[in-house]
This record gives sequence, C-alpha cells and structure tokens, in this order.
Amino acid sequence: MSITDWIVVIFCIVFSFVWYGFYFESLRNLKKIPLFEHLVLPEPEAWPGLSIIITACNEADTIESAMKTVLEQDYPQLEIIIVNDRSTDGTGHLVDALAKTDARVKAVHVKQLPGNWIGKVHAINAGAKVATGEWLLFTDADVHFHQGILRKAMAYALNENSDHLTLLPRVDTHLFWLETAIAAFRLMFLSSANASRLNNPNSKAFIGVGAFNMVKKSALKKSKGLEWLRMEVIDDMGLGLLMKNAGGKTSMAYAGKDLGLIWYPSLAAMFKGLEKNAFGPGTGYRYTRLGFIVIFIWLLNIVPLLAIFYTGVEYLWVLGVVAYGFLVYTMYVSAKRFNTPFIPSLFVQPGQILFTFMMINAAIKCKKQGGINWRGTIYPVEALKAGQRVKF
Repeated sequence: MSITDWIVVIFCIVFSFVWYGFYFESLRNLKKIPLFEHLVLPEPEAWPGLSIIITACNEADTIESAMKTVLEQDYPQLEIIIVNDRSTDGTGHLVDALAKTDARVKAVHVKQLPGNWIGKVHAINAGAKVATGEWLLFTDADVHFHQGILRKAMAYALNENSDHLTLLPRVDTHLFWLETAIAAFRLMFLSSANASRLNNPNSKAFIGVGAFNMVKKSALKKSKGLEWLRMEVIDDMGLGLLMKNAGGKTSMAYAGKDLGLIWYPSLAAMFKGLEKNAFGPGTGYRYTRLGFIVIFIWLLNIVPLLAIFYTGVEYLWVLGVVAYGFLVYTMYVSAKRFNTPFIPSLFVQPGQILFTFMMINAAIKCKKQGGINWRGTIYPVEALKAGQRVKF
C-alpha cells in the first residue's frame, strides 16, 4: 500500500471506532431514559407544597397559551410565581392580569439587572426568594403541561427519594431540517450529560432541562445556591450540576406526552437562539478549542463515508457500512423512544455539521460584540469565563 493508503486506513480505523463508541453510548443513553407515560406510581399520603417559577422576558406571544395549561393543573398545594424579567412588550400586563384572576398566581417584576448576573438566572433567583413551597419547579413561559403532570412528577420524585427531577419535553416541529438539527442536538446533549450514568453514585454525570427542573427546597439550601450560577449561560444544566455537587439525587424521564414546547420555529431561529450557549460551554470561550471541536466533528462524520467509497484498499468499506448500521439502529431507537419522525433523524450527520456552523456563528458574534448579546443585554467574555460552571 502507498503512504496515502496507509493514512486513509489509519484515519478510517480511528474515526470509525470513535463513531462506534459514540453511537453505542448514545444507545445506552436512550435505553436508560425512563418513559414518563409508562410509570405507575403510588400517590403520597400528603402532597408537599409546590411552587412553579416561570420566567418571562418579552413572551407576550406565547405566555397566555402556555399559562392556560399551568392554570388547569389540579395539584392541591400549588403556588405559581411568574417573574416578568424587564419585558418591553405586553408581558408585564399579562402577568398582572393572570395574578388578578387566579389566587395561586404571584406576579414578580424585575425592573433592573444587577451587575454580574445573567438575566434568566437573576429572574429564577428572584422567584425562588418569594416561593413558599417545599418543592420548586423552574420552567419557561412557552412550555405546555398536560393535565396531571404535576401530581405524577411529584409522586415520581418522592418514590425515587430524589432531590432533583428533570423531565425531557416533546419538541414540536414539522420542518425537515429543523427536526434533523434537533435530533443531532439531542444525541450530543445526552452524550454530554452522560445520561446513562446519571443514577450511579460514583459518576459525575448531571443533567437539567429548562422546560422542567424541579428541586427540593431543603436540598437546594444545602447547595451553594443559585447565586453560584449567576453568570452561567446554561442555567438548566447548571442547576443539575449544583444539585450533584451538593450530594443530591437526580431522576429524569422523557415526558413527551405530558410536556411539550416549540423550541424554535425555524432553523434560522435556532441559529439565533443558540448564540447564547453554542460557543462557551464546550470551548471555555477559547477559539482554538472551537477549531479542534469543529474539525473533529467534521472528520467524525466524513471519514466513514471515505471508508465506504475509497477504492484503494480492499474491504475498507466494511468499517463504513458497520458505522452506518450503528447510526441507523440508533436513530430508529431514538425515533421510537421520542416519537419523532424517523427519516429526518437519518440525516443526523448533516445535523451535526449544521450544529458546528451554529457554534462558529455564536463564536463570531461573541468576538464582534466582546461577549454575548442576549435579550438586549451584553455579557462580557471575561465575566462569562469567570462565572462559567458547566464545562464539557
């Protein structure tokens, strides 16, 4: 064989086996996630108090329909705290109107953002300070709840003796390439979180999802507190890390039939939305590391194709065919598990490439602005580096 053949063989062997490892671990993650709809749980003798903390910044277009599903919940000891975070649209008026029509609702208005706080985390903290429940549920203003989810979630947390419960939502979209990008993001997210090792006491795995992050207040008080996350851009994962560091037990499940949202309405909106957190968490705001990650993801997705179509070495194609066998089976399991379309998920490779462009876009914007511009507020890079807690 020529030197070129040897180089191709080495690349194909290395990246094919990395591919096998990634998709094997993805299968473990997928199969370890309980399905919320299948859980049959005994109800507690007494329901502990629950405070839902919903943060909203310029959510006038989505908050009413989402809040309707929250107000329809029949949980017996329920407090609903809506934090209007410096909104400039009609969100504040809608929040006040909801508070007047339902005694369970408390309106909290944040008018100014203190230094060295990300707005979302400050709003969460403001809601937690006035919450009276024994449990706190942090969620967003665009999340839709199915009737009975709160009772079942609480029963699950109590039955598992958990301090933290996170539920993965259904992500609604009917756009092919957006579904592909979300499928790719889902795999990378579960891999980064080491979801299959979440309940191993010897594991450092942690997880958190903004749609449904429920914590026991007494366990939260034993931690370093939400102030520890004040400059963390992925606050939902940060809450999971906070509870892990405090020795708390986390449980999770996929609740697609009981919890849903439209994460992004279009691929362009996903590019824009991930400007906040597509760059920093995986790179530590280092551009050289971004370059290595992008090149690695591209090679990981291209080399199995090279193995299939390279004609200079006999039987090299077997590595690529086996790699794609892993991909097809993993995405079949994912589509079944999350009740998502199978065909778009088969294009998870272009989805991962798309995600690298989102990372690059976020890095360019961060460089130009000297930090992250999120909801009209600039957060300087040095402050973000100093306050970063979640690092992959």
